[in-house]
Amino acid sequence: MRKMIREFIEPTKKEKRYLWDHAVFVFDTNVLLNLYRYSATTRKSLFAAFKSFQDRLWIPYQVAYEFMCDRCQVIFETVLRYDKFSKEIKTFTDRAIELLRLTPDDSEISDLTHYLSSWLENNKKNNLLVTDTEEDEILTEILEIFDKKVGDIIDDTELSAIRDEGKKRFDKSIPP
Repeated sequence: MRKMIREFIEPTKKEKRYLWDHAVFVFDTNVLLNLYRYSATTRKSLFAAFKSFQDRLWIPYQVAYEFMCDRCQVIFETVLRYDKFSKEIKTFTDRAIELLRLTPDDSEISDLTHYLSSWLENNKKNNLLVTDTEEDEILTEILEIFDKKVGDIIDDTELSAIRDEGKKRFDKSIPP
């Protein structure tokens, strides 16, 4: 019975230790793309984890392909988020003036604007590592970490067969 319902049984400490010591870690596209979105601290931790499991990393070709296709868009979206937030500072301070019945030249508004702008610039400086696609430290590190750790391209015939099987399994509610 144990083999039939394995997914419901908590692994033993010994089994977990074995997995941590021997498992191959496979990541999806979003793990790699989120490196552009994460804070510097989170990004640094994830890169450290990648490096600690360096000899046991692998990604399917499709992940590498999707990463390269979507990378520029994610970089631009991340830069735009900072620009959008910068505009929100003005909206926020205007709303504070209205709700608190202040005037635009009150020192509190000037202090608030300065504080928010400084915080945003500091956050941007610390966390926005890549601002254009030509100088991409994240890409450089990913290319190094996953060198020779990417699966082969699946040809169209095999991909079509996989899709057909997936559709049949989906229609019949057969899990992976």
